[in-house]
Amino acid sequence: MKKRKKLDLLQVGERVWIETTGFFYSGKRYIDEYEIVEANKSSAYAVRVEDLEKENPSRKRIEQGTRKVIARYSMGESYYFWETKEKFEQSVKRQAETISMRQKAIEKVKTMNFEQLKEFLVVKDES
Repeated sequence: MKKRKKLDLLQVGERVWIETTGFFYSGKRYIDEYEIVEANKSSAYAVRVEDLEKENPSRKRIEQGTRKVIARYSMGESYYFWETKEKFEQSVKRQAETISMRQKAIEKVKTMNFEQLKEFLVVKDES
């Protein structure tokens, strides 16, 4: 079994970023800044920075060991933990570049003849 790197515990007052990905309606990814308002050894609870002044703001639970985000009423949404907004933006950029490169590869392979494709795939003649 692969050993996991032990993560530092999130502390009250620490700022983190949580990505929301909607599947049912838009499929878009967006990110909000959160502040840790409560923490123990197993979980941390985060509130959106804009909602900190509200009387009973919605909180998201973050597992300390895995950084998995757990939220109620998530109807078709998934949540992902990011330590910085920059890491999220790098992920979005990398995903867009991957999609673009795959499309270019598909177009290039479509124009190849059989011999070129065979050479490209390094298929050895079994005869």
